[in-house]
Amino acid sequence: MKRYFIISLVVALIAGLLGVLQVQRSGDPSALIKEAEGKLSKAFAPKPIPVPENLRGKFTNISQIAPTWSEIKETTEALTWQNQQIAEAKAMMHYDSYFDKMDSYVWQDRESLSNKPWLVEETSQFYLRKFYSGLTYAAIAFVATLFFIVLLSWSWTFLLARIREISDAIRGK
Repeated sequence: MKRYFIISLVVALIAGLLGVLQVQRSGDPSALIKEAEGKLSKAFAPKPIPVPENLRGKFTNISQIAPTWSEIKETTEALTWQNQQIAEAKAMMHYDSYFDKMDSYVWQDRESLSNKPWLVEETSQFYLRKFYSGLTYAAIAFVATLFFIVLLSWSWTFLLARIREISDAIRGK
């Protein structure tokens, strides 16, 4: 019986590790979201651009009022994909037309996505969820493996006893 517990514990350990590894973030820490919001608002602040030589005298103050889409993508790449969509939708609200590098799904639903709340999951919540997932997987694997091994052992013993009875009956004992 001790052997069954050891085998079940090994299977439970492997299943627990798989349970821990399969958990993905469902949101971002609030500090990361605030940082992304700050970068986005800073990206849409007017930035002075040097006047080219051929336009000097004609124009004196040129400003870039919208960042390139690659700047927006760089700002949102640290976020989970749900929060990336929300951030990109909020940024798209500042643009008048669709660009090829934008996500067409986000562009079509930019109004509703930009009004969605951020998905916040603090680091402690994430690791607690990982722990509970691993514990659940390990407990289920332990019980299932132990049950299967005991059932298999009992079935084998039962089957051998029936074979012995048949053999004894054939020999006339």
